[in-house]
Amino acid sequence: VAPVGGLIRRTQGLAHSRPAEGANLGAKLVNAEGYESQQDALSIVGWSLLYPYEEVRDFKIGPRAAIGTAVFNPETPFADIERETVIANMEAFRALFNGCGPDGAGLGYDDWLVAVDATDVRDDINASVDDIVAAAEALPAYGQASQQQMVDFYNELKVLSDLLKGSLFGSASPLNIKLPAGAASDTD
Repeated sequence: VAPVGGLIRRTQGLAHSRPAEGANLGAKLVNAEGYESQQDALSIVGWSLLYPYEEVRDFKIGPRAAIGTAVFNPETPFADIERETVIANMEAFRALFNGCGPDGAGLGYDDWLVAVDATDVRDDINASVDDIVAAAEALPAYGQASQQQMVDFYNELKVLSDLLKGSLFGSASPLNIKLPAGAASDTD
């Protein structure tokens, strides 16, 4: 009973911490409200851009490709829409990276890359996302895909992973975005 009570209290706390209706969260982020600096906000929010690297590549696709140590655990075992969920993950990545408005309108990491004259990084990341979506659309349902098809798809995702860790984050970052502690020591 005690663990359930704690879970309920935490859930209620989260529900009450939600911003008020109409709150301009974008402005709060740009003004670094709740962060030590704008650079911290840029880095911490940017960590969500690692989702295709950690969750999609390593946990959703890696086990099907027999790469890595993650245990095979299909996201939608009965709906057979894993391919569609990966495409949705990549579209969400694209929205955060380019801006959440129609056709990438609004503030995104692409705008900061343009501001520091790193359009090559922006273009490479966008091209990689396009390639991943095209490769996902070309795959059969994952349960029907061969291991080699999944290895090829994993390698498409690795291109983006390498761009993120080698060009957008870390010591080579034109935006000085730091990797989270766990990803910084990961060498792939």
